[in-house]
Amino acid sequence: MVIIERMNEIMSRTLEVYSSNAMVRISVLVVILSVIFLCRNLFTRIILYIVKKAMHKLNNPNVEKFVKVLEKPLMISITTLFMYIAIINILELSVFTNGVLIQIVKTIIAISVFVTVYKMDDIVVNIMNKAYFKFAKKERENESENANVNENVNESENNILIPFLKNVYKVLIFIVGFIIVIQEWYDIGIIVAGLGVGGIAIALAGKEMVANLFGSIVIIVEKIFDKGDYIETKRGQGIVEEVGFRSTTIRTLEDSLITIPNFIVSTEELINWSKRNKRRVKFILGITYDTTPDQIKILIQDIKHVLIKDNGVENDTFNVVFNSFGDSSLNILIQYFASTIDYNEYLETNERVNFEIMNLLEKNNVSVAFPSRSLYIEKGNV
Repeated sequence: MVIIERMNEIMSRTLEVYSSNAMVRISVLVVILSVIFLCRNLFTRIILYIVKKAMHKLNNPNVEKFVKVLEKPLMISITTLFMYIAIINILELSVFTNGVLIQIVKTIIAISVFVTVYKMDDIVVNIMNKAYFKFAKKERENESENANVNENVNESENNILIPFLKNVYKVLIFIVGFIIVIQEWYDIGIIVAGLGVGGIAIALAGKEMVANLFGSIVIIVEKIFDKGDYIETKRGQGIVEEVGFRSTTIRTLEDSLITIPNFIVSTEELINWSKRNKRRVKFILGITYDTTPDQIKILIQDIKHVLIKDNGVENDTFNVVFNSFGDSSLNILIQYFASTIDYNEYLETNERVNFEIMNLLEKNNVSVAFPSRSLYIEKGNV
């Protein structure tokens, strides 16, 4: 404020000489505005240097991010403020015009401030995330001695929490900023009172919005799923890409997007396939009817031995049994769990076991059956 008052005093004294000449005033104003515009970068850099030097004493890792976010809004605010000072000191303005100019300056500076705060979402959310991480880690260390596992779990949980907090932060800042800026020009109370029936319609529309917002909170708090999880719902299945205020976005295996309201996701039945610890493989091996019982027994034992040896198969979880008599084959049921949730590793294990079974079939002289039908034609008169 002292600087601004000093600048006003200097300008006023300088312009007293030219008070009777309007053209001179306008010419001086143009020159001063041009100087302000050309020197705006210099003014901004000086202030940013002071801010940066002061903040480095705090040893905060977010200083560089903050300075980068602050640069453009600060430049706009400085330019607007200096131009306003020049205009009111050089031109003879009416009280009304001066009042309008003050409102414009306040609006521009307010918008610049809220844009700065709005763009600080990464910084603010990272601070909140670190605080949450420390708190959650401490709580879980009290429950378990395995601190490393807990740390990984916490990082995974924040895959949804961080984007959600960013959205909440941005919406709140936008609403507060919008209200403050509007208040400079209009009476908010009159606007709200004038909504009337429209307000009822907005309230009814907001009911669904609130339901979906609470749905997203339920998803995060209860850890129903995480970003990157493969889930299945009545509306479709795929990989979770994002959990927003209103809906959850799922990427299907066909690469299409499914958008499901959070209220539905949080209330309907849902399967999270990524939460399993292993994948099941189950199929029927059909062999020909000319296979002897001894061959079947040997084949079953050999397949069990293959499953025991394979590192990709979870021990004590497999079944290999002579299951049934089919229309065209003797059916051996084979089921086991691949000790991985990764789809590619699961396919590799499945393929490896299948090749081993093919080798066993060849080794034991057993043939795979295929659908067939025998026709018997009786001799006689046609």
